[in-house]
Amino acid sequence: MALLGAASKGSRFAAEQMILEQLWFSAINYRHNGIRDAHRNTMEWVFETSKQRSPATFNEWLTSDDKVYWISGKPGSGKSTLMKFLCDNPQTLERLSTWAQSDRLVHASYFFWNAGSQELQKSHEGLLRSLVYQVLRTRPDLIPRVYPDIWLLYFPSEDGSTKRDPKHANTGNTISSTVDALLVVLADICAAVVDSGSKICFFIDGLDEYYGEPTDMVELIRKLRSLPGVKMCLSSREWNEFEFEFGKDGTRKLYMQDFNRGDIITYVHDTLANDENYQDLEDRDTAGKELLDEIVEAANGVFLWVFLVVRSFQEGLLNGDSIASLKRRLDTLPRDLNQYFERIILTDVAEFYRGQCAELFSVTLEGAEDIPLIAYWFMGEEDPDYALKLESKPLTPQQTNTRFKAIKKRLIACCKGMLEVQHVASNSDETSYPSSILFSWKVNFLHRTVRDFLLLDETQDILRRWYSPAFNPHECICRAALAQIKISPEEPEYWAANHSPIAQLRRLFDHHCSILKAQGQRHSCQAMRQSLGETFALRGAQLPLVIEAKDPVDSPSDEQDVGGKDKLGRLDRFLGKFSGSRWSRNKAT
Repeated sequence: MALLGAASKGSRFAAEQMILEQLWFSAINYRHNGIRDAHRNTMEWVFETSKQRSPATFNEWLTSDDKVYWISGKPGSGKSTLMKFLCDNPQTLERLSTWAQSDRLVHASYFFWNAGSQELQKSHEGLLRSLVYQVLRTRPDLIPRVYPDIWLLYFPSEDGSTKRDPKHANTGNTISSTVDALLVVLADICAAVVDSGSKICFFIDGLDEYYGEPTDMVELIRKLRSLPGVKMCLSSREWNEFEFEFGKDGTRKLYMQDFNRGDIITYVHDTLANDENYQDLEDRDTAGKELLDEIVEAANGVFLWVFLVVRSFQEGLLNGDSIASLKRRLDTLPRDLNQYFERIILTDVAEFYRGQCAELFSVTLEGAEDIPLIAYWFMGEEDPDYALKLESKPLTPQQTNTRFKAIKKRLIACCKGMLEVQHVASNSDETSYPSSILFSWKVNFLHRTVRDFLLLDETQDILRRWYSPAFNPHECICRAALAQIKISPEEPEYWAANHSPIAQLRRLFDHHCSILKAQGQRHSCQAMRQSLGETFALRGAQLPLVIEAKDPVDSPSDEQDVGGKDKLGRLDRFLGKFSGSRWSRNKAT
């Protein structure tokens, strides 16, 4: 009986995971993971404590029945950092549990990312899929209720569930990911949570980063606000549409620049107090103190500007700058972020590196997904056929570490910190891979404002003047992806279908190869596709994934499901996650 019970639980768990797998997408946590954690001893002002009265009203809102709290502020003022701080802070959940009058409070978060490469990072569908996925992952007992038609395919005897409205019904065992269908599911989830005696809180960051009209975002928030047992903490820039919708109640909003002065002071003093070169300055307690106060005043609530200034100071201190030199440096730094970025690429980037700088920026702007750091290492190759000539052979750990360090240095030299290396593994399995360093460290923009600046017509003109006329960012990405696939480890877990590191690189390659083909570079595409096919053939004995020379639209992707025909295949892949690197289809059979 114990074995039968365990088998039954295992079957249900497997079915739950296969349903959740259809909601999940590779970039679901990229933005949250990429946001810097709050500096120590900052942002605590948002909570009321016995020692400190909160200048904000957020603490009061957490325990109230009010539906919406809006966090706003200037670009670069720290809104996303505060949202991440609130999502991860136990004080938030403690106070929300008081509101919910339950220790089974359900919460979920989503961080829009306009600079992200995947459409789901900046769309309504991405938001809703993420919220549904997170809630059902926390409360898998709700899955049979909200997806009864799919659940019955796995357990036909459990036919007591209510059927879905036909216009939102799922086809076969494939979940519908339309916005309307996801809203229906989310409504069912909220009703079920309320029935179980609990409530839900959503944290949604970056409404202004939605890739569409702000009014459409406002309308979706109205629908979410109408759901039973739901309250939401939102953040966005100070756009008129959001100000009109969420800013009318002065007690249920805050503007970051009105509250972050103390955090800026803490950050500046802590960072330089830990800088050995600054501590060696004789007049740090006199002229140095005045200089730090001047930074705080000049910041005007823009935390990103302060971060850039302090970094510039540290570079100067490394070169032996005095307090007087630092003062002159501060006086020359632009107060406007776009002007600051322009100074960085026109003044700080050495002329020798400008061509590489322009190419690296262009590749990052065009990338269909966040590109692994190691792929950037190949982008410095001068031979256009380097990827075709490269031997298909895994790197040694020593080679991997050497290249990892080298490309980080090259990014700093060429882009002066405007591109940043972030650890953003797409799933928990990926971080456990022996060579996860090849895939889980990726390159993205320091901040959304950097991408906005690079997309300006004037900036694009500068970049085009710097890189070679023969440079094509899509071809550059294809070559780098092909090269990284060739040097990847041979273990099966790297090559499994759909969510594996190689599958993601393959999708990146396919996407940009299709663009090249549309641009008339068919010969180049064919040569690279043939080389890719040969690489997979060399390792065919270990491959459950078959590579075909098709455009991405011809084959299922991470964001598409192949329906009932792949039911056994998805179960196979699921079981493989729990069976270690020795799992194979032959053993499954």
